[in-house]
Amino acid sequence: MIKSVILIGTESTGKTALAKQLSDDFEALFVPEYARIYLEKKKELGLITAENMISKEDVAPIAIGQLNLETTFLSLQRELLFFDTSILMTLIYSRYYFNYSPKWLEDSVSSNKQNQLVLFLQPDIPFKDDPQRGSVDDRLKIHFLIQKELQTRNMEAVTIQGADEIRTEKARREVRKWLLK
Repeated sequence: MIKSVILIGTESTGKTALAKQLSDDFEALFVPEYARIYLEKKKELGLITAENMISKEDVAPIAIGQLNLETTFLSLQRELLFFDTSILMTLIYSRYYFNYSPKWLEDSVSSNKQNQLVLFLQPDIPFKDDPQRGSVDDRLKIHFLIQKELQTRNMEAVTIQGADEIRTEKARREVRKWLLK
């Protein structure tokens, strides 16, 4: 039985670093965020400028890429996977930045996946500027949108907060506890 740990949270909450750390700690696979892969490729091709980082037209390729990446890693039949993000985050960002949420994207977000632990990282660590990120103000607004979406979809999530090692240790404890169920 495949078990998935999915890290969600707004920008600059340490999802990538924590997902990599946990995947190392539990000797599991790390599943990256497809949006970063996609935007890096666009950058390599010279299709990104400071004013043109991402657009509404990028939502579908990013969402499809994320879904394909998730499907590919799940098909590997590994016992435990750590996901840097989920399609839910793609939907939330699409709504926030482009006021765009196509039905197929809404439908692709499942609220009741079995064998899944969701870790909701809080924006209580310093914001690290990155060309692929919004602003600190966006960060807090998106955080509240995530909370609302979790409630609307009746999705259970474990809150992870605190500075580096406190955050990491809490996440480890929650994963251990969940694996024992």
